[in-house]
Amino acid sequence: MNVITSPQDLQRTAEDSRLAGKRIAVVPTMGYLHDGHLSLMRLAGTHADLVITTIFVNPAQFAPDEDFSTYPRDPKRTRRSQNRPELRFCS
Repeated sequence: MNVITSPQDLQRTAEDSRLAGKRIAVVPTMGYLHDGHLSLMRLAGTHADLVITTIFVNPAQFAPDEDFSTYPRDPKRTRRSQNRPELRFCS
């Protein structure tokens, strides 16, 4: 598993894979992966050569009365959830 933390690195990884003729799947999440996410990642892996999973908690997805600061975040748990070298995580 590779952890990518910048948009530029993610774009470069995706473009390199695309130019190499690989099929790419993206599974967007807000982190704190659960069995549903992992199932989607496994399914994506059956259809693509490279699976990119985002773990970005987007503050724009929270209404004013929702507490963005208490949304569960555990990057170590997330990374342990699916430790496969062909997956890319972007935070």
